[in-house]
Amino acid sequence: MPRSRKRSTKKHTLQPLEQASVVPEEEFVPTKEEKKTNPYMTPYEYTALIDARACQIGVGEKPKIETDDYNPLRIATEEVNKQLVSLVVRRHLPDATTEDWKVKDLILPSTLVN
Repeated sequence: MPRSRKRSTKKHTLQPLEQASVVPEEEFVPTKEEKKTNPYMTPYEYTALIDARACQIGVGEKPKIETDDYNPLRIATEEVNKQLVSLVVRRHLPDATTEDWKVKDLILPSTLVN
């Protein structure tokens, strides 16, 4: 019968180099120096924007596009693809600083946009 190995109780978690959150445009903080991160939107940021905007539409905020569709997720996806959302991507950097990007200044991930 093979011996069983002791399992380590230590949990291994990977920390990403940068994390992102979505905040309203009123909380946008312009950076005085040159930005540290690249202007490409990550798939995580893209998804977080769609989620945040779909929640806003779901609770009654008026869509920024004319559509006959009533699905908040489809409306939010179209708004993000056209860069019409008034949300800001806040990137949390490893040196404990943050960097804000307006959606219109970011390059959308080409693999996700229709």
